[in-house]
Amino acid sequence: MRMYHWKAVTTDGRELLEDQLSYEELPADLSLFQILMSIERDGSARVYPILTIHLEPGWRAIYRRRVAMATGKGKRSCILAGWQENVKGRNRQSLFWIFEDTGEIHATGRFYENHNWFYSPQFRQRESP
Repeated sequence: MRMYHWKAVTTDGRELLEDQLSYEELPADLSLFQILMSIERDGSARVYPILTIHLEPGWRAIYRRRVAMATGKGKRSCILAGWQENVKGRNRQSLFWIFEDTGEIHATGRFYENHNWFYSPQFRQRESP
Protein backbone atom coordinates (compact mmCIF):
# COMPACT_ATOMS: atom_id res chain seq x y z
CA MET A 1 0.00 0.00 0.00
CA ARG A 2 1.26 3.48 -0.91
CA MET A 3 0.79 6.55 1.24
CA TYR A 4 1.98 10.08 0.53
CA HIS A 5 2.99 12.82 2.95
CA TRP A 6 5.16 15.93 2.95
CA LYS A 7 8.35 17.04 4.65
CA ALA A 8 9.59 20.62 4.81
CA VAL A 9 13.00 22.00 5.78
CA THR A 10 13.43 25.57 7.02
CA THR A 11 16.33 27.82 6.06
CA ASP A 12 17.94 27.09 9.45
CA GLY A 13 17.77 23.31 8.83
CA ARG A 14 14.76 22.29 10.95
CA GLU A 15 12.85 19.33 9.48
CA LEU A 16 9.07 19.53 9.76
CA LEU A 17 6.84 16.54 9.00
CA GLU A 18 3.17 16.37 8.08
CA ASP A 19 2.35 14.27 11.15
CA GLN A 20 3.88 16.96 13.43
CA LEU A 21 1.97 20.02 12.23
CA SER A 22 -0.46 21.09 9.55
CA TYR A 23 0.54 22.71 6.27
CA GLU A 24 -1.17 25.91 7.44
CA GLU A 25 1.24 26.04 10.40
CA LEU A 26 4.41 25.90 8.27
CA PRO A 27 6.68 28.94 8.54
CA ALA A 28 7.41 30.99 5.42
CA ASP A 29 11.20 30.47 5.61
CA LEU A 30 11.38 27.11 3.80
CA SER A 31 14.38 25.97 1.79
CA LEU A 32 13.03 22.57 0.76
CA PHE A 33 9.64 20.90 0.35
CA GLN A 34 9.29 17.18 -0.40
CA ILE A 35 6.54 14.73 -1.18
CA LEU A 36 7.40 11.37 0.32
CA MET A 37 5.87 8.02 -0.58
CA SER A 38 5.61 5.28 2.04
CA ILE A 39 5.26 1.73 0.82
CA GLU A 40 4.26 -0.92 3.31
CA ARG A 41 5.30 -4.47 2.56
CA ASP A 42 5.54 -7.48 4.84
CA GLY A 43 4.81 -5.39 7.92
CA SER A 44 7.51 -2.78 7.37
CA ALA A 45 7.33 0.61 5.69
CA ARG A 46 9.95 2.17 3.42
CA VAL A 47 9.89 5.88 2.65
CA TYR A 48 11.04 7.34 -0.67
CA PRO A 49 11.15 10.99 -1.74
CA ILE A 50 9.31 11.23 -5.07
CA LEU A 51 9.37 15.02 -5.46
CA THR A 52 11.87 17.49 -4.00
CA ILE A 53 11.41 21.22 -4.50
CA HIS A 54 14.44 23.38 -3.64
CA LEU A 55 12.96 26.75 -2.73
CA GLU A 56 14.87 29.91 -3.64
CA PRO A 57 14.48 33.09 -1.53
CA GLY A 58 11.14 34.68 -2.41
CA TRP A 59 9.55 31.43 -3.59
CA ARG A 60 6.48 30.34 -1.66
CA ALA A 61 5.59 26.66 -1.35
CA ILE A 62 2.14 25.51 -2.47
CA TYR A 63 0.55 22.25 -1.32
CA ARG A 64 -2.95 20.79 -1.52
CA ARG A 65 -4.50 17.35 -1.55
CA ARG A 66 -7.60 17.16 -3.73
CA VAL A 67 -10.12 14.33 -3.57
CA ALA A 68 -12.91 13.77 -6.08
CA MET A 69 -15.40 11.06 -6.86
CA ALA A 70 -15.04 9.69 -10.39
CA THR A 71 -18.10 8.09 -11.95
CA GLY A 72 -17.65 4.34 -11.90
CA LYS A 73 -14.11 4.63 -10.48
CA GLY A 74 -14.70 5.62 -6.87
CA LYS A 75 -12.59 8.17 -5.02
CA ARG A 76 -9.45 9.58 -6.65
CA SER A 77 -6.95 11.96 -5.07
CA CYS A 78 -4.31 14.29 -6.44
CA ILE A 79 -1.54 16.14 -4.61
CA LEU A 80 -0.59 19.62 -5.79
CA ALA A 81 2.94 20.66 -4.78
CA GLY A 82 4.98 23.51 -6.19
CA TRP A 83 6.13 27.06 -5.71
CA GLN A 84 5.24 30.56 -6.81
CA GLU A 85 6.78 33.99 -6.72
CA ASN A 86 5.85 37.50 -7.74
CA VAL A 87 8.38 39.33 -9.94
CA LYS A 88 7.61 42.93 -10.92
CA GLY A 89 3.89 42.29 -10.47
CA ARG A 90 3.91 39.09 -12.51
CA ASN A 91 3.07 35.78 -10.86
CA ARG A 92 5.35 32.84 -11.77
CA GLN A 93 4.90 29.28 -10.64
CA SER A 94 5.98 25.72 -11.14
CA LEU A 95 3.39 23.10 -10.22
CA PHE A 96 3.45 19.32 -9.86
CA TRP A 97 0.32 17.18 -9.73
CA ILE A 98 0.75 13.67 -8.27
CA PHE A 99 -2.10 11.20 -8.67
CA GLU A 100 -2.02 8.99 -5.60
CA ASP A 101 -3.63 5.92 -7.19
CA THR A 102 -1.12 5.60 -10.05
CA GLY A 103 1.89 7.68 -8.91
CA GLU A 104 1.66 9.58 -12.20
CA ILE A 105 3.17 13.09 -12.02
CA HIS A 106 2.19 16.02 -14.27
CA ALA A 107 4.11 19.32 -14.33
CA THR A 108 2.57 22.65 -15.34
CA GLY A 109 3.78 26.23 -15.39
CA ARG A 110 0.38 27.63 -14.47
CA PHE A 111 -3.10 26.73 -13.28
CA TYR A 112 -5.81 25.70 -15.76
CA GLU A 113 -9.11 26.99 -14.41
CA ASN A 114 -11.29 24.79 -16.65
CA HIS A 115 -9.42 21.56 -15.87
CA ASN A 116 -10.86 18.93 -13.49
CA TRP A 117 -7.68 18.87 -11.36
CA PHE A 118 -5.28 21.67 -12.39
CA TYR A 119 -7.31 24.72 -11.25
CA SER A 120 -5.98 27.24 -8.72
CA PRO A 121 -6.67 26.81 -5.00
CA GLN A 122 -7.78 29.51 -2.63
CA PHE A 123 -4.44 30.89 -1.52
CA ARG A 124 -3.52 31.22 2.12
CA GLN A 125 -1.90 34.45 3.30
CA ARG A 126 1.72 33.20 3.20
CA GLU A 127 1.15 31.77 -0.32
CA SER A 128 -0.52 34.84 -1.82
CA PRO A 129 0.95 36.13 -5.08
